[in-house]
Amino acid sequence: MKKYLLIIFLFSSAFAASQDIPIDSLRKSLVAAKEDTIKIQLLRELGYRYIDTKPDSSLILYKRGLALARQDKLSRWEAIMLARVGYALGHLPGGKDSSLIYMQQAMALLGQNGFYSDEAWCYTRLSELYFFIWKKPDPAFQIVKNGIEFTEKNNLPQDQLDIRRNLADYHIQSGKPDSALELCFDGVLISQKKKLPEIESEYLGGIYNTLEQARSVDERRLLLEKAMAWARKNKQKKYEGYFLWNEGHRYLDALRYPEAFNSLLAAIKIFEAIHAEEPKLVQGLNDIGQIYYNLAEYRHSLSYYSRALALQEKLNGSARLFYQRVGSNYAKLGMHDSAIYFAKKCYALAERSDNDSQFGYLLDDIAEIYAEVGEDSIAMLYFRRSLPKFLPTDPYYNLNKAEIFVGIAKLFKKAGQNDSAFFYASLALPLAQNELLKGYEKVNLTGYLYGASNIIAGFYKSKRRLDSAFVYQEIAIAAKDSLSGQEKLKELQNIEFNETLRQQQAKEDAIKDRNRINNYLFLGGIAVVLLIALFLYRNNRIKQKANLVLQEQKQKIESTLEQLRSTQSQLIQSEKMASLGELTAGIAHEIQNPLNFVNNFSEVNNELIEELKSQKSKLKTEEQDEILNDIFQNNEKINHHGKRADAIVKGMLQHSRSSSGIKEPTDINALADEYLRLAYHGLRAKDKSFNATIKSDFDKTIRNINVIPQDIGRVVLNLINNAFYAVDEKKKQNLNVYEPTVSVTTKKNNGKVEISVKDNGNGIPQKIMDKIFQPFFTTKPTGQGTGLGLSLSYDIVKAHGGEIKVETKEGKGSEFIVQLPG
Repeated sequence: MKKYLLIIFLFSSAFAASQDIPIDSLRKSLVAAKEDTIKIQLLRELGYRYIDTKPDSSLILYKRGLALARQDKLSRWEAIMLARVGYALGHLPGGKDSSLIYMQQAMALLGQNGFYSDEAWCYTRLSELYFFIWKKPDPAFQIVKNGIEFTEKNNLPQDQLDIRRNLADYHIQSGKPDSALELCFDGVLISQKKKLPEIESEYLGGIYNTLEQARSVDERRLLLEKAMAWARKNKQKKYEGYFLWNEGHRYLDALRYPEAFNSLLAAIKIFEAIHAEEPKLVQGLNDIGQIYYNLAEYRHSLSYYSRALALQEKLNGSARLFYQRVGSNYAKLGMHDSAIYFAKKCYALAERSDNDSQFGYLLDDIAEIYAEVGEDSIAMLYFRRSLPKFLPTDPYYNLNKAEIFVGIAKLFKKAGQNDSAFFYASLALPLAQNELLKGYEKVNLTGYLYGASNIIAGFYKSKRRLDSAFVYQEIAIAAKDSLSGQEKLKELQNIEFNETLRQQQAKEDAIKDRNRINNYLFLGGIAVVLLIALFLYRNNRIKQKANLVLQEQKQKIESTLEQLRSTQSQLIQSEKMASLGELTAGIAHEIQNPLNFVNNFSEVNNELIEELKSQKSKLKTEEQDEILNDIFQNNEKINHHGKRADAIVKGMLQHSRSSSGIKEPTDINALADEYLRLAYHGLRAKDKSFNATIKSDFDKTIRNINVIPQDIGRVVLNLINNAFYAVDEKKKQNLNVYEPTVSVTTKKNNGKVEISVKDNGNGIPQKIMDKIFQPFFTTKPTGQGTGLGLSLSYDIVKAHGGEIKVETKEGKGSEFIVQLPG
C-alpha cells in the first residue's frame, strides 16, 4: 500500500507545481484573502484538490466561488465556476443531467464573451466525464472531435493538444491500443516542440495507461516493444528510460524481482547517462530499494533509498516518505538511534503539511518504526493519531485500517492487555479478509490476517472457548501456510535474484576489463600524441627561429625601402627645383617687359605732373583735363603691367611649392601658353644660340576644367622642355635644311581635353619606348637629367583619371598627347 502511495505521490508532484501547496495553506490563504477574485481562484484550487476523493466537497467550494462571481458580476469567473460546478456534479452518483446543464450554461457564457481557452477546457473535461465517469465512449469521442474543431477554428494549439489526449482513451476503450500509442507519440513530440511540459506529461500518462490497459501479457509486451522502438527511432533516451522503469515497476508489482531489477537498473543507467536528475530516476532507485527490502536485504535497500532521498532533496521534492523508508531499514538493521532520528525528521516534515490522509500514512509509518525499536508507548501514540486521518473515500481505507488495528493489537498483546488486543484484532480481521478478495497486496494482507486471527484464537483459548479458538486457529494456520508459501517463493526469488546479481556483476566485470583495455589503448594513444606534440614543438621552435631571421631581414628591407623613398622624394624635389631653375631666365624675361612698361609710364607721368605744376596758371581748363586724363591712362597701364608681373611671380611660386592636392577650375589654354613662353625664354636665356619656331593652336571652346594646376603645369613644362631639348640636339647635327619647331595644341575630343606637345627632333628609338616612363630612365648625358620627368608626368596624369600617349618616328620627331577628363 505504501509503495503505491509513493509512486502516485512522486508522479503527481513532478508535473503539477500547484500540488506542492498544502490544502491547509490554501484554506488559510482563503480566510486571509481580501479580494473576491483571489478568493474565487483559491476556491477553484481547493475544489480541484477534492474532486477525486470528495467530489461533494468540491461541489460546495465551487458553488461558493460561483456565488462570489455572480455577486461581483465577474462574467468570466461566473462561467469558469459554472463549468467547475458541472464537473463536480458529474463525479456524483446521479449527477449527470445537472452536470450537463451547468456545462452548457458555462460554454454558452464563455462563447458569448470570447473566452475560448476556458471553453476548450469544458470540451476536455466533459469528454473525460463521458469516458471515465459515465463510461460512454461514443458520445465522448464526438465531444473530443467537436473540441478539436473548436480549438483549430480559434487557434488554440495548446488546448487542442490537451483535448486530443482524450482520443487515446477512446482508442483504448475501442480496442485499438496501437492507435492510442501513435496518438500519444505524436503528442509527446509536438509538446516538446512547443515547449509544453505539462501536456507532454499527460501524453506520457496516456502511454502508461495504454500499456496498463493491455488485454493480455503478450499484448502488453508487444505494445511495450513498440514504445521502446519509437523512443530509439526518435532518439528519446529519456522515454526509453521511462518505459524500462514502467516495465520494471510492473514486474515489481507481480513480485518478479529478477526481471524488475534488470529493467529498473537499465532505466537508472539511462537516466544517469543523460544526466536526467528527475522524479523517474528517484522512482527507479526507490523501486530497487523496495526489492531489496522485500528480500530482507536491508543494507542494499538502505543504500538505494538513501540515494533516492538525496536526489529527491536536490530536486526540492518532498522527502517525507523517504525518511520513513530509510528509518525502517535502520530499524530492521537494529540501528535504533538512526531509525528514531529519521522517524523524527519524517514527523517534523509531516507536521508542517496538511492534516489529511498523507499525514495519516506518515503517522502509521512512524508508529511502525517505533514499534520495531521497542518504543511501544510512542508507537501506540502514533497509531492512535493516524486512525482518524483515513476516510472511507480513500481507496486504501480498509487496508490502512487493518494495518493500524493489527499494529495496535500486537502492542496490547505485548503489554498483556488481551481484551484490548482482542478488540482491535477483531476489527482488523474482516477488513483484511475483504481486501484479500481484491487480489492486491497479498503478502501484507495475509500477514495482517495471520496476526489478527492468531491474537483472536489465543484470546478464545485463554477464555476456554475452544470451538471459537479452533475456528480462528484454522484461519491463522491457513494464513501461516500461505505466508510460508510466500516465504518459500521469496527464497526462490532470492536465489534467482542472486543469480541475476551474479550475472550482472559478471557483465560489469567484463565491462571493467574492456574499459581497462580501452584505458591502456588510451594511454598508448596519449603517448603517441605526446611524441607527435614533441615533434611538432621542435618543428615549431625551428620555425620560430626562421621567422625571427625573416623578421630581422624584413626590418632591414623596410629600412632600406624607407631610405629609398626618402631618396626618391629628394630626387623629385631636385627635379622640381631643376625645372624651376630652367624657368628662371624665362621668368626674368617675362617679368622684364611689364617692368619696363611700369618704369616708362611712371617717368611719363612724372613729366606730365611737373608740366602741370609749372604751367598750371597758363594752361586752360581743357588742357589741364587733357593732361590729367593722360596721367590716369598711364596709371591704368602701370596697374595692368604690375598685375601681369604679379601673376608671373605667383605662377613661379605655385610651380615651386608642393601641390595642395585640391582640384580647381583651370584655363588649360592659358596654362599651356604661359608655360610655352616661359620654357622658350628660359632656354634662350641659358643658351643664346638656341632658337626654335614655336607654334600654338588652342581650342577656344574648351572651358575651365577641374585639375590641380601646379601638377598639370609641371607635366606641360616637362613635355615642352623635352621637345626643345630634342630639336636643339638635332640642330647641333648641322643639317643644312632644318628648322627646329615645337607645337603646342589643345582640343576637345570625345568629351576629353587633349594637350599635344609635338617636335620635329630625332624621335624616340623603338627599343627604349617601353622604358621612357620608368623612374630614373633618361637619354640625357649624366648631370643633365634625373630620369624622373616623364615618370612623374605619367603618375600625375593617371591621378587625374587621364592618359598620356606617345607617337614617334625615328628621325622625324615625337608627339606627346595628354588626355584629361573634360
